[in-house]
Amino acid sequence: SGKVTSTKIDRGGLDVYRLTIPADGERGTYKVEAKATGCYFWLAADVPLLSSPPPVLVEGKFGKGLKLADGAKLDLPVEGHLNLDEGTIELWFQPDWDAPSGRTEAVPYHYHQLFDSRDGEYDYGFVLYLYDGGKVGDGKGLIAAWADKDKSDNVSVPVQWKKGEWHHLAFAWKKPSQLRLYIDGKLVASKDDGKDFPSKLSATIRLGMNSTESPNTPANGVLDELRISRIMRPPDLSAPLKADSDTLLLKHFDAQDELPVARQ
Repeated sequence: SGKVTSTKIDRGGLDVYRLTIPADGERGTYKVEAKATGCYFWLAADVPLLSSPPPVLVEGKFGKGLKLADGAKLDLPVEGHLNLDEGTIELWFQPDWDAPSGRTEAVPYHYHQLFDSRDGEYDYGFVLYLYDGGKVGDGKGLIAAWADKDKSDNVSVPVQWKKGEWHHLAFAWKKPSQLRLYIDGKLVASKDDGKDFPSKLSATIRLGMNSTESPNTPANGVLDELRISRIMRPPDLSAPLKADSDTLLLKHFDAQDELPVARQ
């Protein structure tokens, strides 16, 4: 809202001052600033402070979809939902941003993280994201990658998307060296000699941010119809998707109980 409140401090030492945050309905960014030489401050609360807003259900590609913006994320367990040796990740995504072919002004670089099953060291897992280098002339590229310990391999393709457009994305892999990337049902990048295949899986799948919640990784868009399969298979653009014997995870995001949100 732009409202500024201040508290004048007339004495030194350790003192406690109340910081009033509006109700949950008023979401925003709050800045704490101390103007004094050698001044330090800490935040404490008798209720948990959320570092990011929760994901919410909004209008999706088919029924409802999952809005992942401004740091919102959804964590799911890898166990039972992701196969190491072979698999396919499919999803629909609607960006809340434009992807020009080349910009005329520089902006901060950004990773629009859609799917990330790596650990906190960016090892052992699979990842699907868009990267924007931010430099003049840069655009955005869609990247599908896997990672082992301190090593990775990927396939990528530049994209020119518009805000509000829906796109179907699929990333398929097979040990030890095959990667496939699809956009809107078409194979756009592939590799049969990939290196550094993951030697194991990590514990968590994260949608909407990277595995360490870096501030420059929010997806900023709507995700719908997530399916993870145990085999490599061509993408299925039909809707709604149905589970079969090779389906490990299927999320339509049409009901609130599909959101086991990991809060901090």
